[in-house]
Amino acid sequence: ELFPSASGGAAAGDGAASAALAEAPEAVVDVNEAAPESGPRTFEAVIALFAEKREAILHTSLMNDVHLGRFEPGRIERRTGAGAPADLAPRMSRLLGRWTGAPWLVTISSEAGAPTMRAQHEAAARERQGEAVDHPLVQAALEAFPGATVAAVHQRATPPAVESDPATDTDNIEGDVPQ
Repeated sequence: ELFPSASGGAAAGDGAASAALAEAPEAVVDVNEAAPESGPRTFEAVIALFAEKREAILHTSLMNDVHLGRFEPGRIERRTGAGAPADLAPRMSRLLGRWTGAPWLVTISSEAGAPTMRAQHEAAARERQGEAVDHPLVQAALEAFPGATVAAVHQRATPPAVESDPATDTDNIEGDVPQ
């Protein structure tokens, strides 16, 4: 189950898969071992780690081809699309193990899984666009400028909280007022 067959399904009963398991002991993980204490705590963090480590092919595949079934630190169950590399699971297991210092089990899920991360990001962008277009100020601007459209919606970063200085805070009515 650690190695997908060429057709994309699990090849657990296949003799070739058994031989591959014997030749790649680093992909075999004791599932009774404790989950890693450090490292990615979410699938999104796993994807970000592959980007940070400059594993572009795997990062792209994780974004575009992986449907997450279940995630917990040390274990990922997923279904992959046709564009995923055939050796995705053992490469993920090996690299995550190297980077976190703990074993990772990457298996094929029998569930359809969640939409790919790319599909989730696109859906969120469409939702933000719809909310923006429905806003009264945007509606007024679109009416004022016939033919205008909303091309993109960007999330603004939240400004950092500003701590007040009691010596210059004019709203501070308690205590001594500096002279």
